[in-house]
Amino acid sequence: MLTSEYKRGLTNGGIEGGSICRGVIRAANELGVSVEEVVGPIRSDRHNESVDRARRLEYAADLISTKAPQPPRSIVGRSPRRGGGGANLHTHRIASALLGGEREEIPQETRRRGSARAKK
Repeated sequence: MLTSEYKRGLTNGGIEGGSICRGVIRAANELGVSVEEVVGPIRSDRHNESVDRARRLEYAADLISTKAPQPPRSIVGRSPRRGGGGANLHTHRIASALLGGEREEIPQETRRRGSARAKK
């Protein structure tokens, strides 16, 4: 019965047909019937090939990581094990070199002013 109702939804088409097809799939899930048992007999060879291709593409998409790799410690700053953290002058030099800036040291007075502002 579910297969015949699904066929009816396909022949009707449009919003009504889509509603019938969605209802059949929900009913199949509630009754514990596999959707493949309902839809499988209706599919042609072209449809089956498309389903297989979609499964392969979904599998391949799951192989791609969604997390960006962490930057190396030499760029981020000193490791916590060595007794420091955050950015230091060495990190500033590397970062400016990566961004295309010059490798100049920051004048001593500029560093003092910046640290005095941070303390206030």
